[in-house]
Amino acid sequence: GQVILNGLGSFYAGLFRAALAYSIFQQTGDS
Repeated sequence: GQVILNGLGSFYAGLFRAALAYSIFQQTGDS
């Protein structure tokens, strides 16, 4: 169970960072 939780955590962390970088990229692209 722990390995799956760790994998899920890193997966969502990467997903969150990608979404954050994408939103920042969109903001700089618009202005």
